[in-house]
Amino acid sequence: MSLTAEIKRNIAETLCGGIRVVQKGLERYEVITPFTFDDGDVLPIILKRKGDGWEITDEGRTFLYLSYYDIDMNYETRKNVLSKILSSHFMEGGDDGILKMPRVSGEDLAHAVYTFAQGAIKASDFSMWKKEFTRSLFMEGFREFMEELGRTYPVEFQYHDKQLDPKKIYPIDCSLLLTNSKRVNLFAVSGDSKAKNSVITMMHYERFKAPFTNCVLFENEEVLARKTLIQVADVADKTFSSLEVARDRLRSYLEKNAA
Repeated sequence: MSLTAEIKRNIAETLCGGIRVVQKGLERYEVITPFTFDDGDVLPIILKRKGDGWEITDEGRTFLYLSYYDIDMNYETRKNVLSKILSSHFMEGGDDGILKMPRVSGEDLAHAVYTFAQGAIKASDFSMWKKEFTRSLFMEGFREFMEELGRTYPVEFQYHDKQLDPKKIYPIDCSLLLTNSKRVNLFAVSGDSKAKNSVITMMHYERFKAPFTNCVLFENEEVLARKTLIQVADVADKTFSSLEVARDRLRSYLEKNAA
């Protein structure tokens, strides 16, 4: 079964007039699209015959592109993010460095090519991978710092109050129990979305007049929207502009609250 002129035309018409399908070998075709990587290189979309259907693949070129920007995909956090991207676009791959849709019928080829292109564009977003890695490092640093504090105070990660939040809807990143039995909750905030979720959690406990002290540790306070910062300041008892600042000042803050 060759890629007939009708299927070629269907792909071009379904997507847009600027798309071409060029034969590159025996039952191997390249789909030329306007989609590109950030550096301007054309997004690789290759069609290969597989039995009575087709495989769509990038032949490993997306990961090769990311390697130019020193994006190491072997970190667990990145693997998890990539897995979500692929599954949401009906794609497979990653372990062998090749992105693909292994089984596509001729009738579904046009829509599958578009979906594959969107998934490959998302997977090739090196700025996203940089942010994910930075966020991962921040959370690792936060956890290590909390474990250090755990030598002085009992620490509980992903804390929830069994009476006020029995369904665990309002998670707290970490909670410390001071020597005077006061509870200090700590929220690790890496962006606007996490900040807003933390505000919702703090407001939930505030509504029930829970005897908690709430502290927010920002990854970088300067990158958050002004409105978000105002919302955090309205409900948090204490904020730290970065993890480094928290390392310098949080211990003394806890000691004062424990007195």
